[in-house]
Amino acid sequence: MIPRILDAAKQKFSRTFQLMETIEEGIERGLTAELNYTEELTQAVTPLLADPPRTASFKVDLLYTLELLSTLKERSIKFMKAFHASSLLVNESTAEVGIAEGREKGEVAKERLSSDEQAEQELRERVNVVDDDWAAVEGGIRGVLEMLEDVSEEGAAGFGGGGVSLNGGRGGVNSENPPNRGGGGGDLSALERAKLRNRGGSGIVYDD
Repeated sequence: MIPRILDAAKQKFSRTFQLMETIEEGIERGLTAELNYTEELTQAVTPLLADPPRTASFKVDLLYTLELLSTLKERSIKFMKAFHASSLLVNESTAEVGIAEGREKGEVAKERLSSDEQAEQELRERVNVVDDDWAAVEGGIRGVLEMLEDVSEEGAAGFGGGGVSLNGGRGGVNSENPPNRGGGGGDLSALERAKLRNRGGSGIVYDD
């Protein structure tokens, strides 16, 4: 009877591990894309905050950038939580194998608790990093938006027309921005690319 239980537990662990490995690879790719794009947008907008142009287009760019970075932050945290959940499932399956092997339940439970606590700590640390980075850039953007409070948004160019470009410089839609390598957007401003990306223009559909 015990060998059957052990075999069943090991088979379940193998299936769980393979499934979680596949899921975690997908999560890692999605999370990397979100964090890389967050960094790219942050680098594009930060140099402009020291001496912001008082134009409607730039104000619209900032408002859109703030909204986009907030969305990227939330999605990054969702990816982190999904990765965390998969880690807990693997820990659970590992514990089941340990019990099926005849190990003392208290010892197995202690090991699983330790693994779960480590996963919790890693999640907290990762989320804290994202929250801290977001707070820093949010504070800078909101500070500039307060300075531009009296600037009307009427007549503003489309998103990306205010100068938030990939090279961190100023310029409109036709400015010379570095090419988007592999992003599906061509030579577009950071915000133009963001607009395409949110509509699935990057080739990846991100659902809320």
